[in-house]
Amino acid sequence: MQAFMSKKSVYTRVSRVGPFILAVGLGCYSTLACAQTNVQVPIGTGGDDLRGGNTAFMTMVLVDGEVLPEQILSTLLNGNTNSTSLLTFPRTVDATQIRSIRIRHDGSPRSGHPFDTYDNWDLRTLRVNLAVSPFGPIVPLYNSARDSRVSGLVARFTGDLQQIDLPIRAIGTEPDFIITRIGGSPSGLSVNLSNIGLGRGRVTDVSCSALGRAITRATSIVLNPGATASVPVRFVPRRGRVTCSPSGVDSVERPEAVTANNKFSRSF
Repeated sequence: MQAFMSKKSVYTRVSRVGPFILAVGLGCYSTLACAQTNVQVPIGTGGDDLRGGNTAFMTMVLVDGEVLPEQILSTLLNGNTNSTSLLTFPRTVDATQIRSIRIRHDGSPRSGHPFDTYDNWDLRTLRVNLAVSPFGPIVPLYNSARDSRVSGLVARFTGDLQQIDLPIRAIGTEPDFIITRIGGSPSGLSVNLSNIGLGRGRVTDVSCSALGRAITRATSIVLNPGATASVPVRFVPRRGRVTCSPSGVDSVERPEAVTANNKFSRSF
């Protein structure tokens, strides 16, 4: 991948070696000196491909509302395939500064193709990993497999839906409910919850599934920031993997904004 940084158009090559991303630039020896952020983005396309000549973009929205310059995610993705893109944003940010991941699709008719109509695209899976420094480890920012709102597809982009935002961090007075542990007992499960957000909220239910079986336990537990609770779920696990996720609302009954970290799994 090739990218050009800032107004000096310094050439930078980004390559991935094992679990690390290395950034090597002319006269650039640290993340601060480069003033850039490297991001690794594995994606999976569903049955509807990203047509050659159309474009998928990605950017990151910061907690203060600033939007980083948009980068090209891909210009061609075959249906039912996986691919990894390496993006470089011309500003240094860390994980705590990032509010959400924004994906935009442009499926407009292509120049020179008079019979083109707007083309749809199925984004099946998405992961976004941040490199904290040129030689440091990769930090996961978003994984659609953990997002309780993702079922089948992250999004189907059409002429009516061209952009999505995926919040990964609570801001303001938002709660953020996560599961910290799933315990088993003869009578079912014990699901430990925590509110790692900035505001008070209410957990409305906990859903669990395993091997084609599923159950939802309705509840009404109010959690202040940093508070924890345990919810019993009458779901006796057999051998295999159990996945649970909470649902909740904030202090004015709006649905929880950050669902990217809701799903928690344990093998029995």
